Amino acid sequence: MANYLKGTRVVAVDLAGAEALHPSSYYKKIFKLAQKYQLKITIHAGEATGSDEIMMAMKNGAMRIGHGVHLSLDKKSIKKVKKQNVCFEFCPTSNLQTKSLQSYQDVPLRQFIKNGIPVTINSDNMTVSHTTAIEEMAHMVETFDLSKEEVKNLLLTSIRYAFTDEKTKEKLVKQLEGKIDKYYSELKKSN
Repeated sequence: MANYLKGTRVVAVDLAGAEALHPSSYYKKIFKLAQKYQLKITIHAGEATGSDEIMMAMKNGAMRIGHGVHLSLDKKSIKKVKKQNVCFEFCPTSNLQTKSLQSYQDVPLRQFIKNGIPVTINSDNMTVSHTTAIEEMAHMVETFDLSKEEVKNLLLTSIRYAFTDEKTKEKLVKQLEGKIDKYYSELKKSN
């Protein structure tokens, strides 16, 4: 595998799909191999299932959890998530389409932020959900009356947990600083 990846831009593996039918425990060998070659790991968990599958994803090396909206926010789970420094990728429209959540108000955004759990706002599968990350953020701004500072912090979290080098992250932070006012203004107009 190392020779196959040499010179490519492969930086991570991502397991997505019907987590209840195909839990991440089925793919332990793949995740071990990814870790051996220092690839980052994202696993979609906690959309159709709960904390147990999220904890299994973390055991399998997940650095980012796709969805994760059904994480039990008990002290033990919060402590584990913080210790492993895992980021959750919320995909609100996708969660409504899969009936994982009933409304945008059900997105546990405020609870995660309150508990210090890193979270980002994402589009999931744009061709299936027919949405963009900007539209998803606009839904969150409208639903939770997010301030410009809160939106900026969500975007900074996205940059911090991006699977890229520090130089690129620094560049993205500078771009964000210069564009946050305009971006936030556009989000508010779209509501």
